[in-house]
Amino acid sequence: MWMATAGPILFSTILFSTTLFSTTTAVDTTDVLAAQLFGRRGILVVHRRAQVRFYEIPHRAADRWPMTEIYSFYTPSDQGGLALADVDGDGRPDILCGNYWIRSPKSFDLPWRLFAIELWNEEPHSAMLRLAWIGPRELIAMQREMNGARLACFVKPADPRQLWTAHSITEHGTGESLALDHPRGFDVADFNGDGRLDFVVGESSGAGRLFVFHNDGSGRFTPQEIATGVAAERVHAVDWNGVGRPGVVTGKGTGIITIGKGVISLWQNGTRRQGIPP
Repeated sequence: MWMATAGPILFSTILFSTTLFSTTTAVDTTDVLAAQLFGRRGILVVHRRAQVRFYEIPHRAADRWPMTEIYSFYTPSDQGGLALADVDGDGRPDILCGNYWIRSPKSFDLPWRLFAIELWNEEPHSAMLRLAWIGPRELIAMQREMNGARLACFVKPADPRQLWTAHSITEHGTGESLALDHPRGFDVADFNGDGRLDFVVGESSGAGRLFVFHNDGSGRFTPQEIATGVAAERVHAVDWNGVGRPGVVTGKGTGIITIGKGVISLWQNGTRRQGIPP
């Protein structure tokens, strides 16, 4: 099932029906990313935490969507999280998923090639991540299905085929570990208007804390605890007041934002943007 919006998109929720894509291929995923590969518009999904697939939007969106397998993982850990970027500078978008980045071939019908970013594979859920770029070479990676989850900034080396350098955020500059508990909520935005990307994290278990990590531009990220008891499954930064000041939207549900059994909360960002009088 896909849902179209008649106005500006505040939330995007995609539910999959097996009949939309094919009669023989089911889709089991919580990772979905809109993508354009070689001029083809569609969505990337991580199927059963082990296979990256691309579903191309047909001429009539109500028709079945053709599926292309991008890469299947054969690793001790499940893989989760999706991002796009031209990692190797060849002008083509590569795919990041879990512990790896997958290099784009020269044409759509050629095989993709796998390279490791890091080796978080001690437990089955070690590589179930949230991923986002915070700078041209800086990638934020966060374990989302673990208590005591790791949160780190990975710096892309000159040769991105080598392992990337990790800088822990959960222990950096705080004096003690934040011990994040299943932090499934994650999004990136410039919350204070200083031109640098910050990010927000929401725990789904434990104290259910909500943090904003402020980027000082020198590789340090300072956590600010916004609230407890939020228990966010999803967190989205949106410019909901229309002045370029992103708020934080949290929703408690099971992989989607729910209404009724779950909770949707709007947190207004009161930070004054630099150069704008109060």
